Formats: sequence, structure tokens, C-alpha cells
Amino acid sequence: MAQQVLAYELVDELSVDQNVNIFRNTLSTLNGTLGVRLGNLLVGLMQDPSSDKSVALTNLRSALDVEQTPEDTSYQKFPPAPAAENTVAIGWFLEQLEIEGFRGINNEGAALVLKFRSDKVNSVSGPNGVGKSSVFDAVTYALTGSIPKLDKLQAAEGAENYYLNRFHPGGVGTIKLTITPDDGTKSIEVRVTRYADGTRTTTAPAGFDADKILATLNRDFVLLDAHTFHSFIMCKSLDRGRDFAGLLGLSRYSALRKGLQAMSNTRAFNNQLAVELHKTAQLTADRLVKQARTRVRSDYLSLVKKELLPEVAQGDAACVAHHSLAQITLLSAHCNNRTFSEIDIDGCAAAIQVAEASPDRQRLVSLIRDQEIWTVALRAEPTEADIHALRWLAAERDARLAQTQGALLHELCKVSERVLVEESWANKALCPVCGYENESSVLSAVQTKLGDYAAVEAASLALTAEWATRGWAELTILEDLTLIEGEVRVFRDACSRLQAASCSVNQVQIFVERLSVIRDRAQVKLSSLASHRATLESSLPPSLVAMTTAIEAARRLQRAWADLESAEVTLNKEIAWFEKTNALKMFLDDACAIFSKAESNASARRLKAVQPICSEIFQAIMHEAVVPALRKRIGTEELSLSLSNFFSLQDVSVQALLSESYRNALAAAVYFAAAKLYGGAARFMILDDITSSFDAGHQFHLLEVIRTRLARPGTSGGPQVILFSHDTMLEKLFNKHANTGGWWHQRLQGNTRTVVLPQTSAIDKVKDTTRELLNAGRVDDAAPYIRQYLEFSLEEIICRCSIPVPFDLAFNESTQLAQAFLNAIDAAVRLNYKAGMLVLSEAQQLALNANVATITGNYLAHWSTGSTQNFAAGALLGVLDAIDAFKDCFRFDHAGGAGTLRYYKSLSQRS
Repeated sequence: MAQQVLAYELVDELSVDQNVNIFRNTLSTLNGTLGVRLGNLLVGLMQDPSSDKSVALTNLRSALDVEQTPEDTSYQKFPPAPAAENTVAIGWFLEQLEIEGFRGINNEGAALVLKFRSDKVNSVSGPNGVGKSSVFDAVTYALTGSIPKLDKLQAAEGAENYYLNRFHPGGVGTIKLTITPDDGTKSIEVRVTRYADGTRTTTAPAGFDADKILATLNRDFVLLDAHTFHSFIMCKSLDRGRDFAGLLGLSRYSALRKGLQAMSNTRAFNNQLAVELHKTAQLTADRLVKQARTRVRSDYLSLVKKELLPEVAQGDAACVAHHSLAQITLLSAHCNNRTFSEIDIDGCAAAIQVAEASPDRQRLVSLIRDQEIWTVALRAEPTEADIHALRWLAAERDARLAQTQGALLHELCKVSERVLVEESWANKALCPVCGYENESSVLSAVQTKLGDYAAVEAASLALTAEWATRGWAELTILEDLTLIEGEVRVFRDACSRLQAASCSVNQVQIFVERLSVIRDRAQVKLSSLASHRATLESSLPPSLVAMTTAIEAARRLQRAWADLESAEVTLNKEIAWFEKTNALKMFLDDACAIFSKAESNASARRLKAVQPICSEIFQAIMHEAVVPALRKRIGTEELSLSLSNFFSLQDVSVQALLSESYRNALAAAVYFAAAKLYGGAARFMILDDITSSFDAGHQFHLLEVIRTRLARPGTSGGPQVILFSHDTMLEKLFNKHANTGGWWHQRLQGNTRTVVLPQTSAIDKVKDTTRELLNAGRVDDAAPYIRQYLEFSLEEIICRCSIPVPFDLAFNESTQLAQAFLNAIDAAVRLNYKAGMLVLSEAQQLALNANVATITGNYLAHWSTGSTQNFAAGALLGVLDAIDAFKDCFRFDHAGGAGTLRYYKSLSQRS
């Protein structure tokens, strides 16, 4: 039964809310099992865009091969899309990250723990090689299951061996993400573990699905690095458009669009559903139907002695044939109360044999049957036109085959294409086999070669179809009948060749010559049989000849009608299959077109919203008369970048005119604008070394944009931003912001081989380390850290209390920096005291002088002479206490006796 797709409906405009099922009232009136299965397939594809389309099509193929009835309910229709949700989807902040044994973080038995604040901008700094990028890689692996920069390595480099820390003895990498829901409920911990054999496991608390949570956090703008910014600008417009779809929260829709396009691709569709094989089967069945009808007409004429007119129904014709046989007295008993197909022809022949016992009658039966066998074998097909067509197709295949280089290269090209088309293989000019970077695209060259092989396959299929549908295969019967001892069966060998889709022009010529030989032999044999039959019939009574001829004609007619019925069943089945397949193909084509338009409209709508914010952010970063423009042609996935204004120029190229920092600023503006408008479940962004291409001024502008226009708390409802940087100038800025309360800064130290440690406060970390060394009696190791702690503390006092310093002091890196800081502080204290505005209490003023004396007289004076090695550990501990006491002179208890100290706003203002 042919299943018809009566109607379908795809949403004309995608919902802005990515969590709403895009198939709103989807595929609304699909009738029959075909429609239900297709609907289930498309919904499943929407839920899992990475699913194997070939498997889905294979499953559909099996559905097409099965007859279904209207009562079949084995496949339930997918449920309608839910109504618009009234609740806001939950979002997640990153509260804490623990890493052990992964990438550059060994930390055996003591995982690296980084804490983040959802109400502050977060920054992590440290010199190169301490593990910042490894932290970024760990989060990337946790969310995506891979690390793209490793996956791009050549196979010989063994990328899988570098996911785990090579110095970790356990051979296991563990990543724990503590995430906090934005609705204020309890935090949860999601653990991701990778083993040495590449196995990945995930766990979450009861009631939570770790994989689903990680999948919802995997958004395109959550993990950003400098390479992502650079590739976004430089990649092809189609790839950029697909990346942009991810930024807009439309990645699932873009993936579904690609999936629909792949499924509706005519060539892929035909290959998956074996359309060519079904077409060959239909043509073969059609030929067998025609041959059977010809035999029916011939045998009917032989039995009834009248032509079988086309308008006569088979049932009526069978009644006439039955009467022709039943009117023979000797046979009537075998025909009564039976249909024509039920008549026992062998019983009729036995009855005549009993009545007319004659050896010549048996010889006549044998001659008639032999004559039928040879006549059927000596068919008119293939004709001269068929011979010409086969010869032409073989020549076409030979020409196509000459452009290829064998099956091994074909396999190599297919494997290479699978590697090159992956998004992770960014450089399409880099050969995945030899590692050589070409001037042009290797992917294009490989696809050209695969096109040559595809042309050979197409020509081979056409050749095979021609062989199967024009009666060449049946020539094996005629060849067997005419075979002379010692000869080779040419046509049996030809069938084997054609099954392997291998046949040349020279071989076709051999077939043609062989066909001429066996046909000549068959004609001679048929002439001999006809002569013997005529001689034998002349010696037998006419009644016996007539009865024998009638019985054999009835036998052939029964067989011909049975063959016709079988061939018609096969033909009707193939016709029904094509009706269903064509309906499926039409539906996929229309669904693809409608969905592509809907996805394009949604993308254009979101692009329109992103454009002004992108321009605003770009201007805030660069402060130049440059205005970027994002353009997307309706109905396409391609996204083009241009400059609507470049000083006095208009509509010019981004890649041609903008320097690297400008290009990265544009990419950052696009990502930040998209994140601001279309954030998903991941309410955080991790930015790895995105400032490396900017000068100092633009670095500051970029951070100001992040602090004031993008991230929390500067922007209510903005994402939680986490910055990684190795820039020492930025670290000073991070420390300055950390003193304002809206910034949370941490510093990494250590190495890949042993351990990576975080410092939430650099000053405290130096002090704690110094005390540990002094308590252990390691005076020589501790002494240099005291100066470092002193400089940190003095700089903190100057920054927090807004103490003015000489301009050149900010850039002074001399060994007298601490003394210069003290001099600036002392000058500011004296100035405010004489002006009567000093906010320090009398006790603090007295303590100030005492502590300065301890620091300068008992330490700095000796440090300048290089004689600090004469200090005892206790004396240096006293210096540390004096530094802490000196800091307290500039702080006050703001909580009314709670012991919580806060720096004065200035030396003349308490708070």
C-alpha cells in the first residue's frame, strides 16, 4: 500500500527561546506509518543533531519495504510541542573548579582548586607554563568531550596521549565543576573523569543527569580564546555563518538544517535507499511482464485458435481456455469442477496415453517440449539497439575509469575527506596524510578525485542496469543449450563481472560475437526439431496430434499466466515503493526548504538585534572612526563581515584593512553582543588570553567593556566572566580592581611536572611562605620574600588610600622602590597633618613612627648594604609583624568593634 504524505507544516519563524521545540505543531497532518516514522526521525534529529543520518535513512529504508495497513499503530505519533513555558529556564554559574592529572596540571593527591564568584568579574593570571591554558582545556573537555587543538594534531603525534598529565602516576584525569543555579538553590558537583585508554565518565548527584547538564552548558561563546577570535574573522563565510548560528543560540537549528540538507541531497538519498537497485528491479519486472503477456497470447492462440484481445479480462480468457480443453471427451473428467489453473495437465496427458498407447505420441510430446525450451531460450532480446547501448555504456565506464587510480587510492580519498570536512580540521590546505601544507585546498582536490570515482560508480551502475533489464543475463540458458564440449561459458563469466560492476568495451565485443554464434546454433537446432515434429505428426492420427498439441499448449498457458501474475506482483511492489520513496523525497525537499527559510529568518532577526550592540562594543574598545557591519543573505547560512565606515571609506573589506587587534576586537564585539542577548543555560564565559594582540591602551578599554558593559556586577543579568592572562601589566590592573570589591583575582604558580597552586591574594601568599621559611630556620631563602611582601604592602596602602606619588615612581623598578614608597607615604602623612586634615588616630600616628623605624632601620638599611644574611629568623619575623602593624595604621574598624578592618578612603577622609 502506498503511503501518501497528505500535508505538512513547519513553523514559519523559529522561536527566540531556544528551549521551545521548533516544531510548533510540527508536521501536523502526516498520515500513515511513513509519515509517523519520518516525523519521529526529524524530531529525533532535532534532539540529537549529531546522530548518524545514514543509520536513520537505513531505518527508513526498512520502513519503506514493509507493507502497512491503516490500523498499524506500532509507531505512535510524536507528541505535540508543549505550550509556551511560564517559567524561566535554569542557568548555571561556575562556583569552583577542581583539576587533577589533566593536561599540564599534575597535583597528585591535591587537586588544583579555583574558586569563582558569580557576583564579580573573575581573573586568573600567571606566567606562561603554569597551567592557565590547561585549566581552559579542562573545562573545554568537560563540556565538549574533546580538546580541538589536540584533535588537530597529526595521527603520528598521538594526540590521545596528551589529554592526561604525563607525570601523574595514576594515569587518570579528574575535573570537578561545582555549578550554582541562578535560582538560588543548592550547588551541585559534576565530575568528569578521563582514563588512559580514552574512556570518559561523568557523574552528578542523584536526580541530575551529568551529560545533559554538560550539554546545556556547551554553548559557542562560553569558551573563547584568541584562536577562536582569529578564525572567526578569517574563516569562510559559510563556516562563519554556522559559527555565528551557535553564538545566537541557533546551533541546534543550524545542525538540523545541515542534517535535512544532507538527507534531502539527491545523490545521498538515492545511495542510502538503493534507488538504482529498485529502478533496475522495476525495469526487470516490467520486461518480464511484457514477455509473459507475449507468451500468454501465443499459447492462448495455440490452444483456443483465436487471438486474445487486450480488452478481454484474464478471468474470461481462462474460461474460454478451460472450455477448449474440457470439450475433448478424454479430458473432460479432468477439467470438470476445476478452474483452468487447477487442471491437472499431467493427468490429461496420462489419460491420452492410456487411450492411445503409442511410442510415437511420447516422442511428439518430447519434441513439442524441446521446441518450447529452445524457442523461449532464443528470445529476441537483446536487440541490436540493446547491443549498441551496452557497448556505449562500457566505453563511458572505461573513459571514467581511466581518470582514476585504483581502489586503494579511492579508500584513501574517502578517509581523507572525512578528516578534512571536520570543523576541527581548520586548515583545509594541510594534507592529513603527509602533513604537507599546499597552496590550494586539499579538500577541493580530494573531492575532485572522489567525483571521478563517483562518475565511475554511476557508469558501472548504469552498465549493470542495462545488462539486467535487457535480457543479457538470460542468455546463460541459451549458451548452456548450445555449449560444445571444451568451450568456456562466456555469459556466466559476464554475469559475475557485471555483479562486480566491471566490464570493458573489449569484453562487450566478445559477448556480441558469442551471442551471434549461439543464436546460429539455436536456429539450426529449432529447424531440426520443427522438421522432426512435422514428420512425426504426419505419421500419427490427426486427433492424437491435436489433443497432444492442445495439452502442451494448456501446460504452457498455465505457466505463462502464473509467471505473469508473479511478475505483476513484483512490478506493483516496486511501483508502490517508488510512490512512497518519491513522497518521502518530496517531503524532505520541501521540509528542508521551509526549515532553511525559517532558520535563515530567525538568524537574520537575531543578527539585526546584535548589530547595534556589536558596533557599540567595538567602538568602546577601539575608539576609532570604524564601524563594522554583519550581513547575511536571505536564505543562506553565509555571514559576511565588512566595514560600513572606515574613516572616509565605506563598505570595505575587514580582512584587507584591519590589523590583528582590530579584527580580534570585532570578533570580541560579536561574541560579547551575542552573549549579552542570547545567553543560555551557561551563565558564565571563560576567556583565555584574548588580550594578547592588543596594546596597553586597548587592553584597558577591552577590560572596561567587560567590566562595565558585559559582566556582572556591572551589568545586571550579565554573564559571570572569567579571564585568563599572562600579561604582567594586566595583573596590576587585576589587583587594582580586586581592591574595589567588584573583582575577584587569583594567581597561579607552579609547573607541569609537580604542582600548580592558586593564590587568591598574592600579598598573603608571599607572607605565609615567608613565615614558613623563617619558622623552618631558612633565613637565606626567606629574606628576599620580605622585601617583596613589603613592596606589595606599601603599594597596596598607596593605592587604597589614594596617596600621591611622583610620576616616575610608577615606572621605577630599582632596588630602592620600597624606600621610595615609604618616602611618598611619609610626605603625604606630614602634608595632611600640617593641614589639619589627617584622619589617622593619635595611636596610629605613634605606631606609624615606631613601625617605620623597625622597617627602615632594622631591615632596609641592611638590605641596601647586602648584609641581611646576618639577621636571625626571629628578627625577620619581627619585620613581618612591623609591616602588618604599619598597614593597620591606615585602616579602621568599620563594623563597630567586630574587628573587620577597612582602609581609609584617603588620608583626609575616613570612608
